[in-house]
Amino acid sequence: MASINSLSGSSASAGSSIYGSRGNHIISGLASGLDTEALIEGMVQDIKMKIDNKKGDQTILGWKQEGYRSISDQLVNISKKYTSFGSDMNLLSNAFYTSNIINAVGKYSDKISVSGSSNSNIEVLGVKNLAQNTSVSFAGKFTGNSIQGKDGVDLKGTIDKSNLEGGYISIKFNNKSYNIDFPQVTEENGYDYSSVEGIKDVVNTQLKANGLENELEAVVTDGKLEFKYKEGGEAGSATLEITGGSQTALNALGFNRGDKLTADKQLISSSQITEEKLYTKTNVSDVLDSARFTMVYNGKSATIQMPAKGSKEYEAIFNASSSEEAATKMTEYMQKQVDSAFGAGRVTVSNAAEGGKFTPKFEVTDENASLEMVTASPGLMGPNGVFGIEYGATNKVNVNSTLEQLGLVTGDAKEALVINGVTVGEFSKDASIVDVMRKINDSDAGVTVSYSKTTNQFVFTSKHGGEGGKIVIGDPDAGDGGDLAHKLFGSANTTKPAEDPINSDVNIINGKDAEMAVKVNGRLTIIKSDTNSFNIDGMVITAKGEFNESNFKEEVDGGFDTAGVESVSFTKTSDSDKIINAVKSFVEDYNKMLDDLGEAYTTQPDKKKKYKPLTDDEKAKMTEKQIEEYEKKAKQGILFADQDLKSLASDLRFLFSGSELESIGISTSKNASERGKLSIDESKLRAAIESDPEKVQRLLAGKEEVDSSGKVVSSAGAITKLQGVLNKYAGTTGATKGILIEKAGSQFAPVSLLDNTIKTKMESIDKEIDRLTKQLNKKIDFYTSKFTRLEVLVSQMNSQSAYLAGAFA
Repeated sequence: MASINSLSGSSASAGSSIYGSRGNHIISGLASGLDTEALIEGMVQDIKMKIDNKKGDQTILGWKQEGYRSISDQLVNISKKYTSFGSDMNLLSNAFYTSNIINAVGKYSDKISVSGSSNSNIEVLGVKNLAQNTSVSFAGKFTGNSIQGKDGVDLKGTIDKSNLEGGYISIKFNNKSYNIDFPQVTEENGYDYSSVEGIKDVVNTQLKANGLENELEAVVTDGKLEFKYKEGGEAGSATLEITGGSQTALNALGFNRGDKLTADKQLISSSQITEEKLYTKTNVSDVLDSARFTMVYNGKSATIQMPAKGSKEYEAIFNASSSEEAATKMTEYMQKQVDSAFGAGRVTVSNAAEGGKFTPKFEVTDENASLEMVTASPGLMGPNGVFGIEYGATNKVNVNSTLEQLGLVTGDAKEALVINGVTVGEFSKDASIVDVMRKINDSDAGVTVSYSKTTNQFVFTSKHGGEGGKIVIGDPDAGDGGDLAHKLFGSANTTKPAEDPINSDVNIINGKDAEMAVKVNGRLTIIKSDTNSFNIDGMVITAKGEFNESNFKEEVDGGFDTAGVESVSFTKTSDSDKIINAVKSFVEDYNKMLDDLGEAYTTQPDKKKKYKPLTDDEKAKMTEKQIEEYEKKAKQGILFADQDLKSLASDLRFLFSGSELESIGISTSKNASERGKLSIDESKLRAAIESDPEKVQRLLAGKEEVDSSGKVVSSAGAITKLQGVLNKYAGTTGATKGILIEKAGSQFAPVSLLDNTIKTKMESIDKEIDRLTKQLNKKIDFYTSKFTRLEVLVSQMNSQSAYLAGAFA
């Protein structure tokens, strides 16, 4: 007898069959000739239609939810922009209407700038001294006349070339594409591609550059690089996908195109990131082929290019009979290129290595000249590069040099650095000068430090302005200041006389306070500041230069001689433009919202054809564009005659009507079809602001006031009334949210996304769909078993009939 599997078959494939996953074990009419699948489908059609109808109801609810949210989002944005304290266009803020433009007037008005406002009558009579911070400058140590690499290479041999530097990986996140680049290492970026920790830092820097630092982060897990959703990020459910990149970078990091990070799946290197993966043995000749590096000599930048493969220079160097000859020819070639860039005799090139290896040495002939290595093609710079020269190497101070390289810290020892009596930190041999400077600037020592390549100076500046700043560098208990600060920079103490030995060989500028002679409401006073800004009763006056400084005299009453002095006074005008621009912006947003609101509840569904949501079977027969066009028509009029939207429109219709508002240039359209849209007479509004800003504020932002009997003596302003309507329909705070938020939820009230009327209805439909689906499957299983049994019996009967026919034949 034939097996059941040998009899199985169907007019439809299992993937699209009503049988679903049962399809591999179903007999479908091969023996009986019946299309059992079609028969069963007909028998359960009533349940399928119920499921499709329920899914359609759910789809319609989703479209309505989308429509409500579109309107509520506009209401919330208007509220945030024009009624919230954090907005610079807050039309409810008293300060917004009282903002003024202050102008300095007088012979010396160019010596003064002003901001803020004051009710006091203020005159500036003179300025003596501009504020100056205390500073100390040290000539940079650890300088020389040359730059050279270390650990020479055999030009006819190989090196370990980074597989990351110069590469990239491409990602897609939230349907947007980004590149995570691995740029060449420079002094400024200080990138490290030699360890997984360094790579993690580079990736996080690149994520930040792409604006993804609040959503994603790279971490190190068991020596592997892992992408994770950032804790507290809003896109935790979005998929991150590796979409491409340079193959060497993907291989080094252990990623493949198509790797994804989802809510339930890690995105992590396929194996630990090791030195073998980060570097590839590469012929030195291939690394140098057309490679470039950039040097700066006395501020002039030039790019030097290595010979290209196939050129006579390239062949002469790399086809030389020995490594020694190759090194000699490379030295000669580079000397010609440097002479061409900077002029003959300024920079000499020599080979600092022996035994057939090559290490370039660049030496300036003028001991005051500066030379710096800036950028280079991948594989040239860094400890594993052909040149063996560190990025940022210079004959001045290389701030990327480590304390070990400078001979200041060795082994496991740590050196403390003290400034102004504060221990900035303890530094190990791996710390660079840059690391030390950053630590100083972030510390509580009260100073900042910077390095000038041009003057080869470290400059310390007090964070405390004027005369209050001090700089004491070097541990006082060390006698001559022989601690790490002294070894790196030198020693100085601005609290001691300049001739003190500890202050020798340094340039000290003592801090000074700025002094200003002012009359405030007719009273003369001299005020001091450790900056050039003075806050006088709310008005901030900043001195840009000295004037009438000779009138400051201690022997004169009040310390200032006012005879014949030309002072600087101030005029005040309302900032009309600021208010007008905000009102114009509001009217534009408000009218746009009215248009969208009106369209939502007045647009009728298509009368010619009743568009219902597509079923899955119908979508399977259509293209994506056809589906999109169909659903666009199906959504038309989805909120037609909605009572909540009609009520909202009614509440807004006459909100800005009134003769008083028209008196300041704000009118409501009398055309019913425009539903209360606003227009502005800018010249009338400007005149009202300049003549009576209090009236403008009252009509827009005023609060309702009542007397003791409850009678309204002052009506609420238009924006105040609008705020009430916005809160009624789109309020996002409190236990009860706005009507539209409660109905459909909003991104501005995250909890409402999980608890709103439409979502509750959709969840109820989900349960009904689950119930009907179980009923459908139960019926399919029942009819399938019956038809399968029928097929087996018919098959047996056919076999017996064939046997008997053969026997009697």
